[in-house]
Amino acid sequence: MGICVVKEDPNRFAKVSFQEEQTEWVHKWEQQTVYYSMEYNDECPLIPKNKMRRVINLAMSTWNFEIPLKLKSKWRHFDQVEIKIRFRTSEDDDLFKNRPGVLAYAYFPGQGEVSGDMVFNLDYIWSVDGESILASKAIELGIIENASDLDNRLKTYNIIHTMIHEIGHGLGLKHDADDNSWDVMDPYYDGKILDLSARDLYRIKLKYGTRVWNWSIYAIVKKWLHNRKRNI
Repeated sequence: MGICVVKEDPNRFAKVSFQEEQTEWVHKWEQQTVYYSMEYNDECPLIPKNKMRRVINLAMSTWNFEIPLKLKSKWRHFDQVEIKIRFRTSEDDDLFKNRPGVLAYAYFPGQGEVSGDMVFNLDYIWSVDGESILASKAIELGIIENASDLDNRLKTYNIIHTMIHEIGHGLGLKHDADDNSWDVMDPYYDGKILDLSARDLYRIKLKYGTRVWNWSIYAIVKKWLHNRKRNI
């Protein structure tokens, strides 16, 4: 299982726990196409259902764009897909309840029925840009009930970054043992990172191979993905 942790949280896991991740997870998806879907009913007030679908598609495309494995959505067939994406609070999920500071987690391929599945923590405020919001806005949206200062700003977490990270786990990548802050697969949250680093690319292509592209088309699509993730 791969876990994304809030870096500034005092209960974050000790880095020594990642020593075992110097080697990659042995399993990967063996079929040509893997399908995904989500169980979601607008639980994130800042991200409507249709926008959440676009977020997931962009996050999946970030990986799918680089490797031969095809990742495809089946939005109306949640029970028929390999990768199931869920959203839960700490009241509904024991891992979130027992391990404070966990934003999300995902299972690796080869872990039975839960292979590739990922769960996002609804105790945190999710957005598509990670920008803070006014407490008054949070009350209006029903995120919080009240606040002593309506002009106070509340932290939100970038769902695109976290989704890309968890998909990496779902494809079989462990956390980056080098703890490079510029890598998507760093164990700690950094909402500013929306693109795969050279190390991320090396690791995923070592596992699945490289997707064959015309280089001019590759450059155009990569630029489009880069911009779209920042202007969804």
